[in-house]
Amino acid sequence: MIAASTLAILIVPVLFVIITRFSYGKKKLAYLQEHHEELMEKARKVELQNIDPELEYEITQNKDRN
Repeated sequence: MIAASTLAILIVPVLFVIITRFSYGKKKLAYLQEHHEELMEKARKVELQNIDPELEYEITQNKDRN
């Protein structure tokens, strides 16, 4: 029981941080940290408007092509 609690509370979050840092790399992680508020605001707007992000991307790409 104690081992399971220790695993859940300590080891899993540490592994998450380590894996995240390796997977993104320094440049991408720095970019995400710098632009966190902007990205979250955009996500909130999309969520409030109930817009599918993939559909919005496709519409933007089609406008750019024409």
